[in-house]
Amino acid sequence: MNNKQLGLTFLLLTCFSAISKASLLEVDYLSAGDKLLTRDTVSNLEWLDLTRTINISHTEMLTELDPGGRYEGFKYAVVDDIDTLQVNAGLQSGLFSSTR
Repeated sequence: MNNKQLGLTFLLLTCFSAISKASLLEVDYLSAGDKLLTRDTVSNLEWLDLTRTINISHTEMLTELDPGGRYEGFKYAVVDDIDTLQVNAGLQSGLFSSTR
């Protein structure tokens, strides 16, 4: 995911934080009240607030996603994941496109 996609994803998730949809819930990640995760109750995916990964390079993030890494258990979102999130949030499908 390039910087443009990360920025757009952050913007999208920021917008979701103001939306009161039953399928998207703000939940705590590291401590009570931090609300650093957005849980999509339809897809059962949890989305990490991108403010947690500011100034982390793509290469460094790949290492942090590995077992024992700071973000073990998370993965980079693919276009289909983002599309599902936006649909479950009540937005139209296809706001993002692949660069395949």
